[in-house]
Amino acid sequence: MNRRERKKEETRLKLISVAMDLFKKKGFQNTTMEEIAEIGDVSKGTLYNYYQDKETILCAYFQRIFKDKRLEIVEALNKHKTIEGKLSSLLDMSKEVMGEDLGLSTIYFKHRLQTFFDNNSVYNLQRSSREELLLELITEAQEKKEIRNDIPASVIARTFQFLSLNYFITSTYDKASGNKKNFKEHLMEMFLNGVKL
Repeated sequence: MNRRERKKEETRLKLISVAMDLFKKKGFQNTTMEEIAEIGDVSKGTLYNYYQDKETILCAYFQRIFKDKRLEIVEALNKHKTIEGKLSSLLDMSKEVMGEDLGLSTIYFKHRLQTFFDNNSVYNLQRSSREELLLELITEAQEKKEIRNDIPASVIARTFQFLSLNYFITSTYDKASGNKKNFKEHLMEMFLNGVKL
């Protein structure tokens, strides 16, 4: 990474940090892009060159967490020998990360769902660290013949992403879902029965 790229990365990280501090202190809705630019000591134009809106900053924050924790996550996943164990562990780790601030996580998920069908969305043009890791797990499981390979790995990974969202929402908000461990096991069983050989 050259000096210019390092400077850009430092600015990105600074803006994420400033925004997250404001979101946590004032609330997401009460924070403006102007405040983020002012406290981040950049012009509004510069801020918009990096992030088109507050939701984009929030997405960058969660993606950064998964990127920073990738090595730790991979080590935890490698403790499991089967795809079932790895995916179950990934569900738990994702819930742990996303559960730190439920309000911001909810905004993140809503935004991701809204942009999911937008082919021009930056989120559909590049995968997050978590999505890349999930795709690697699925591809490896297909190569080991743990799961069927007549379905593209990307389709299976995307299906698991929706299952992850269901797990997060239900285990966090749905008090009627009963035993959380059983709920996770049932979701995993439904998913894997559809992709097993």
